[in-house]
Amino acid sequence: ESCGVEAACATGQCVKRTAGPGEPCREREDLPYCGAEYFCRQDATSMTPPPGTCEWRGGLGAVCLGFGSCLPSLRCASSYATATCVVRASEGDKCSQYNECEEGLYCATRTSRCTRYPGDGGDCTSEGSFSVCASGHFCDFGAPADLHTCRARLPLGEGCSYDEACLSNECEFASLPDGGYGGTCVPRCSQKADGGF
Repeated sequence: ESCGVEAACATGQCVKRTAGPGEPCREREDLPYCGAEYFCRQDATSMTPPPGTCEWRGGLGAVCLGFGSCLPSLRCASSYATATCVVRASEGDKCSQYNECEEGLYCATRTSRCTRYPGDGGDCTSEGSFSVCASGHFCDFGAPADLHTCRARLPLGEGCSYDEACLSNECEFASLPDGGYGGTCVPRCSQKADGGF
């Protein structure tokens, strides 16, 4: 039986996909999710928390309860206790978690400071930027794990291993001209003259 577009099948039952303010959330298999402007307030002290309730994300100065409880441009001053929503940290500011820094920055584990995502040759290991690179770059996982580095995204026709490696964001796997098999950066479906066929 189909659940339709507004619901999904979870543990054999149709469950609403998205909940609004005051509605239950994460009742079955993390469904329903709260809409983008809300967060799911749950009892975080339990190993298997009971369903929560969708509540508005807080604005500047609002009371918050950890990650996701403030508007996207803000952060909760504490991840473990009730705190207030504050402005995200700027480049060079102290931080302790990845979500505390402004857009385009991450919390560097070596310095505990907000740092710009790396570009060409930058470290994107777990000791670096955690697989995220500056805009226009991708984390090259082809190197050994301790040497993952950021590289400029690849143009059409270049070999690739995943979508984010390509400027087009489209890596297609198929037989290669040399008789092998692998990925090649191709135009996005919407950019193809034949409509993707």
